[in-house]
Amino acid sequence: MESPRLPFNWHPYAAGGHRFRQRRTPMENSKKERLDCDSAERKFRVHFLVRETGISEAEANALIDRIGYEVDALLCEARNIKGR
Repeated sequence: MESPRLPFNWHPYAAGGHRFRQRRTPMENSKKERLDCDSAERKFRVHFLVRETGISEAEANALIDRIGYEVDALLCEARNIKGR
């Protein structure tokens, strides 16, 4: 059985744009959008650490400044602080 012939200009992305939705990179966002996103993520991480480990908000903020947003490392260090 012969495979169906496609037009010579056929391309999987041609008709509907991109096959998968492309995510915007942070560089494409405005500075204000990046700051808002960073602020929201920081608040979320602080409240998460306070709720999960019982450390203070000041300690959680200091951890985020020192470590970043890596969840596993934050939880490990927060548990170490709480254990002291």
